[in-house]
Amino acid sequence: MNIGDKVRMLHSTEQGIITKFLSGDRIEVEIEDGFQIPVRRNEIAVVSVEENTRFGKNQTPEEAQNNSKNSKTTTISQKGIYVAFIALNQEKYAIHLINNTDLDLPFVIGEETENFVQGIATNVLKGRQSLKFKEVNLSDFEKWGVFVFQFLYFSYNKISMRMPFVKKLRCRSNSFFKAKGQVPILLKEGYVFQLDKEETEENLVIPEKTPEIDVQKLKEEMFTPKVNTILPLSQIVKRPAKEIDLHIEKLTSNYNNMNNGEMLALQLDTFERNLENAIVAAMDEIVFIHGVGNGVLKQEIHRKLSQNKDIKFFQDAKKEKFGYGATLVALK
Repeated sequence: MNIGDKVRMLHSTEQGIITKFLSGDRIEVEIEDGFQIPVRRNEIAVVSVEENTRFGKNQTPEEAQNNSKNSKTTTISQKGIYVAFIALNQEKYAIHLINNTDLDLPFVIGEETENFVQGIATNVLKGRQSLKFKEVNLSDFEKWGVFVFQFLYFSYNKISMRMPFVKKLRCRSNSFFKAKGQVPILLKEGYVFQLDKEETEENLVIPEKTPEIDVQKLKEEMFTPKVNTILPLSQIVKRPAKEIDLHIEKLTSNYNNMNNGEMLALQLDTFERNLENAIVAAMDEIVFIHGVGNGVLKQEIHRKLSQNKDIKFFQDAKKEKFGYGATLVALK
């Protein structure tokens, strides 16, 4: 059994998808409507022959192969691999891999942190199907690693030879919260990213023509003195403004479609990015305007500042200008 396998209960009519291996001989299975239940291994069976949703009947691999040989040439969709983040509540999101193509996709998913990759899931995702492979907390948004996806392409029909496809996905607040839309296959609202959107003919196996070498130009480049263009990091990083307004309407025009957790994650990500740039740019101080509200944003900002060794001190900014809705940060 593997994560993502479709299983059925031996003592009931329910079916579901394996989402996690628990301690002992228990397995977590997600059934209809997203409910997750723990079951014992001996109480479920893997569904080895899935219903063919496109033709309304069951087919074994042998039948599919024979039918493809006897059928006329048909158009096969080879693009449409998505990752979608769907809210389970205001804090937790489920991450789904969606195969909106007619191909089968043997895949490996990992999470890259500090130059190491930890495996998350591996399986074969059939055409026009989806798989939930992880759950994440929105409060940990800035700690999400880089998701690494590796795919092979398979079909019983004749298709162009394709190289294995590798794609990395890093979530950034300035693009993540603008990607809300309807998720293919699942037909739910979520944050959707197409992994193979920019994949073109470069992924096909086509012999490349060896470029001609200009020997004279190469010799000139070798003997031309190089000018040192390495700049200090403080000159490369964009220096932030002295006052950063974190009110949500200043950060995005899509805030009406965001819940409280999503808005807080965007505000904190903006705060941390500007704080880091201010430190690198050797600024003496910076003001973050967070407003009064319910105090959650201010509390989170102060908690993060108290843990940062590059902070000299922080305090309420000028009350006559900001009231109690801003924090002045002095940098070392």
